Amino acid sequence: MQMSSRDYALQFQNYLEEKTGLILSNQAKWEELIKKYSTLELESFLERIQQTSSNFSLSNNSDSFELFWQKAYQLLNISETYFYRDPEQLDTIIFDVLAAQIQSSPKTKLRVWSAGCSKGEEVYTLAILLQILKESRFPELDFSVKGTDIQVPSIQWAKQGKYEPYSVRSDLPSYFKRFLEFKKGNYFIHPMIQKLVSFHSSNLLEPTQDKYHLIFCRNVMIYLSDRQKVKILNHFSNALLPNGILVTGHSEVGSQLPNCFSTRHIPKKTTYYLFDESKDSKNSREAIDILTQEALFVSKLGKIPESPLTIINKDTQTSKRDLKSNQIFKILEQDTTVSYPESIESKMRLLKQAIYLDPEDIHSYYELSSLLWEIGEREQAKIYQTRIRVLVKNNPIVVDKWKETKEWNLEWEAYLNEDL
Repeated sequence: MQMSSRDYALQFQNYLEEKTGLILSNQAKWEELIKKYSTLELESFLERIQQTSSNFSLSNNSDSFELFWQKAYQLLNISETYFYRDPEQLDTIIFDVLAAQIQSSPKTKLRVWSAGCSKGEEVYTLAILLQILKESRFPELDFSVKGTDIQVPSIQWAKQGKYEPYSVRSDLPSYFKRFLEFKKGNYFIHPMIQKLVSFHSSNLLEPTQDKYHLIFCRNVMIYLSDRQKVKILNHFSNALLPNGILVTGHSEVGSQLPNCFSTRHIPKKTTYYLFDESKDSKNSREAIDILTQEALFVSKLGKIPESPLTIINKDTQTSKRDLKSNQIFKILEQDTTVSYPESIESKMRLLKQAIYLDPEDIHSYYELSSLLWEIGEREQAKIYQTRIRVLVKNNPIVVDKWKETKEWNLEWEAYLNEDL
């Protein structure tokens, strides 16, 4: 029996997730791509999948199989970055956190890794910030920044050090002008900065033997399944030197974080993760695997209905809310049925549902505000923060109840006390 476009899409989607961790499941776009190929070509691709056991990379090879995956990735994935993205986080990590480490424990050579660097804007940004740190405070500092990405064309682009104006979207500090020259309609990286960086194609699901003091992996894991996040985070723990720093995008990492990382929150600035080699991450991994399986089982019970639930018995209102809210969060943890940006819309809908069910659910307000902030909806993020603040002000016992009966997160406390 001949396979349908949907059948082919599922086969390719599962292969891509297994090899890269990417959840790219926009069915309409998959079918749009698949319709461009004959049945004979699609069958040959499936045959190659069954024969391929090697590492996966998105190269610029002219082979039809490689070209298919390039097109799939370009069509389905959102790979967007720009210079000096999230400046407050960058400045805090480099000029405060990292500088304090260098001051207390001088390093012979600082090694930094930008994991999932796309076309390299973050790599060059980090190199420029580190150069400024060197010139202003640590003249003896020797450093290098490595950028990796699964897409070979992106890596080749990054090596050129040439960018269109679209890559410069935020107001850059004046010192960037020394290292980022605008001419003939494009920006060019200064050769001195280019010598401080390197670019390589690699898959984050594959371990690295290199060691780093600082790893940036921002706005990458939002595309990945929880199972693959755990694997990548464990690779990061093995790649970090003692007291190494891991920086991710806002709210990208939750229960998947291994025990060997401690969460450090800087009020009104950022959150980062500090590697502690004395803590064994093995137990954490086993616990996470169990949690993931339980969450997967719960998610199969069925999706949360879009219409609000009607609570009939007032006496059982709290328990029903808690039960349904817990189910919502387990589905959120394992919600890999849709792709970004569809997954963003799905998560926002589920979080709003959780807030409807329990208007005092600090966790839901925090996650929804974080999500809105991450996608650029800053005013909406502030609105949800204001709502929960008002609720807590009118009923301060809410926080005490959360601390007594549920797992309290220090980030929520900062969220309630700080202005977005």
